[in-house]
Amino acid sequence: MLILCLYISYYHTDRILYFLDPSIEEYISGTNLELEIEHDKIVGSLSENLNIENILIQDSLYSISLKSVKASLGKSYTFKKFLVNTFSFISQKPVPLNLASLSSEIFKYTDKTNSDNLHIQNLTILDSTITSDSLSLNFMDFSISLKDILNTDKDDSYLKLDTNTVLLFLDFTDNLKAKEIFIGNKNLDANFFEGRDLNFNYEYHLDPEENIIYISSINNNINSNNLKYHFSFNARLFLSNSKVDSIQVDEFLLLNSDNKEVFTATAEFRIEDFALNAILKTKNINYYDILRPKRGKFIINGKDYKYNVYFTLHNVKDMVKETLDKLSGDFILSFNEKEPFVSFPKPVNIIDKVYNGTAKIKKMMNFGDIFYPEIEIITKSVNPFKLNKLNRVE
Repeated sequence: MLILCLYISYYHTDRILYFLDPSIEEYISGTNLELEIEHDKIVGSLSENLNIENILIQDSLYSISLKSVKASLGKSYTFKKFLVNTFSFISQKPVPLNLASLSSEIFKYTDKTNSDNLHIQNLTILDSTITSDSLSLNFMDFSISLKDILNTDKDDSYLKLDTNTVLLFLDFTDNLKAKEIFIGNKNLDANFFEGRDLNFNYEYHLDPEENIIYISSINNNINSNNLKYHFSFNARLFLSNSKVDSIQVDEFLLLNSDNKEVFTATAEFRIEDFALNAILKTKNINYYDILRPKRGKFIINGKDYKYNVYFTLHNVKDMVKETLDKLSGDFILSFNEKEPFVSFPKPVNIIDKVYNGTAKIKKMMNFGDIFYPEIEIITKSVNPFKLNKLNRVE
């Protein structure tokens, strides 16, 4: 009799599942796991594949939905363990969902407390490889979109489910190749970064005693504006009640194709009020085809999506025919609706052996205005024999 029951459960899961359904829901709908579960008919067996057209699992805080799901379980993986692991992540416990294979047209995870979500189209997990047509992470008001994804050689052959959207994203992308990447903000009219051929490798681990996620990344590369760059970084994510409370970037380094340093950054970011303190440094990098300083430094601080940016640029090319010795000043960067994206409260200082003066720069209402700045020059002193050197570069 026992052998017959095991046979039916293993090879005819779809037939016995609905008989077990009341006990399953009783198990997962206790005082700690008040879940709402909706799904179409389950077809198949644990011995081969389980097929579900649509499934939604949610409580008052989180939801996970999949469409056109096909799954087969890993070796030595019982149906009971599958159920326990599937639903335990709702109770704030990251768990391995040990599947030999999984495919789904749509995978969507949503944190209802803040609207953070992870949306994946045409997801396939097979052994240690994850592929997808697209993956989008919406975290606060920022978005990261990846196209044509391949994640291979994972240390584990399973996907970890976690109630923290960022941790779930990390497990999808820890050894990633993507054809395209876009980073944007909902209040901007365009992405502020676009890249191609991303190769992204990093390691991360959670220290449960300190509530810190440590991330270390090396040997990454990306193409942007037809130029190839290499980058690495070290960062810490500080958790509170299983949520990311603040982020600290201890080091970010960007190198060009000749392995020469072009950008470095350190930053601290607090989630609660979007407070940011950062120091950025550049070397021989092109600023949106407007100017190219030999060295640049930016100090950023502020909160609530509004930030003061203090800058100093040395040996500035491409702004005028002459290389200017120094530009310095400050501006306000705002991601708030109905506020200028960039505004200069004071004129920018221009110091050079040929020219000494200031530049009034008109407010830039949206991201696209960066490429067409309106500038009024106020002259303090100028070498009359080199006036032609101050003509704008077309």
